[in-house]
Order: sequence, then structure tokens, then C-alpha cells
Amino acid sequence: MMRPKQIIVFFRILFIFIFFLSTSCVKRGKDTAPKTRAPVLLTKKQESRSPKKQPSQICVCIDAGHGGDDPGAKAITPPHTKEKTLTLVTALKVQEFLHTFGIKTVMVRRTDRFVPLKERAHIATKKRCTHFVSIHYNSTPKPTSAKGVEVYVYETDKSLERAAASKQLASAIVHRIAKVAPLRTPTIRHGNFCVIRETKMPAVLIEGGFLSNPKEAKNLKNPRYIRLLAWAIAKGIVDVCHSTAPRTVTGQ
Repeated sequence: MMRPKQIIVFFRILFIFIFFLSTSCVKRGKDTAPKTRAPVLLTKKQESRSPKKQPSQICVCIDAGHGGDDPGAKAITPPHTKEKTLTLVTALKVQEFLHTFGIKTVMVRRTDRFVPLKERAHIATKKRCTHFVSIHYNSTPKPTSAKGVEVYVYETDKSLERAAASKQLASAIVHRIAKVAPLRTPTIRHGNFCVIRETKMPAVLIEGGFLSNPKEAKNLKNPRYIRLLAWAIAKGIVDVCHSTAPRTVTGQ
């Protein structure tokens, strides 16, 4: 039979053995536990380098209104600039700006020539364009105080999707134009024009101001003003292209 002192020593040794055993188990558990990585936070510079949606599949058809033996309207003050000249100058500038954003374009005309209305719509469809923008300038038979930009869409389209996309395109363009030019109220209107009715993709027709308003006509003959207007149109198109997936709507 063990003596009291021996019993005390035995329990002390047992306690020390259990303590060391439990400590080694905890350490082993820590060593074998899976390590988790801290989340990687990108700097602003790194974020700017991250991949963005590429506009390579986007193709905008730009239609310079009138042309050739169809001069359109003309400025009421000398020099009596013709609408067909202004639309072409504006359209070429819009193309130039869109190219800086990497967006492909198709020009209905690049020179002073007339293209039938249905052929303009056919060109956009044949080239599989994703958006259609027709550029015009407004006028009245007599001098007027009416001024401002209007944008037309074909609202009674059988394809509700295309009609909605056309309105979205019009809204984006108007938002940008409002910063550089006056707007006529209401700015976005319904128009039963052949080029926006017969196209198969989102389409708008822009009336860039009144050539029959002496003050506005003066602005429209200023290259800097036309450049600003073209930039606003292009930027509005870019805003839509970067916020929606490029596609051609095949509504009849």
C-alpha cells in the first residue's frame, strides 16, 4: 500500500504529464489548421487597369441627312449655309469622336451625294449595325424664335424592345447635348420618319437646331459649336454602348 507522500508525488507526476500532453495537441492542431489568405485590395491605379467591356462588337451607323440634289434647309442669314453641308460636317465629327472610344462606324455618305431614304436604313441593316443615328437641322418657312435641339424616335414600333432601346439612346444623347446646346421642349419626340422606322436596331433622328432662327443659325455656322454638338452626340452614344450589351433587335 502506497504512503500518503507517495500518493501526492504520483498525482503531481500525473498532472504534469497530462498538462504537457494537452499542450502538444493544441500546438499540433494550430500547425495543421488551414491557413486563410487576407483579401487582396486593389489600388485605384490597379483597378483602372482591370479589364472592362470592350466595344468591339458595337457598330454605329451615322446618317448625314439630305445630300446631293437634296440640299435640305438653309440658314436664314448670309452665308446661307445648306443643311446638307452641316449634317455632313457634324456626322464626320461624330465618327471621329466615336473612333477615339474604339467604336466602329458605318457612314451612309461621306461626300455630297444623295442616298434614298430606304437605302439608308438598308445600309445599317446590311452592315449589322447595333445603333443608328440620323443627323439633321431644323427650319421653318419664315424667321422664327423657335430654337433648340430635338431628338426623334419611332415610338409605335411593333418591337417594344427596340422602341425602348431607341428612347434610351435618345435620353443619353439629350443628357449630353444639354450641357453644350439649348433644348426644345419636349426634347424627345415621336417621329414617323423612314430612316428610324425602317431600321432594325435602336435608332434616333436628331434635329440639331433651327437654321431659320437668326441667332441659332449664327451658332450653327461656328465650327467650334458644331464640334461641341458632335462631341455631345458621340458621348451620349458611348454612354449607352457602355451600359448595355451590344445587340441587333430583329423586330419587324
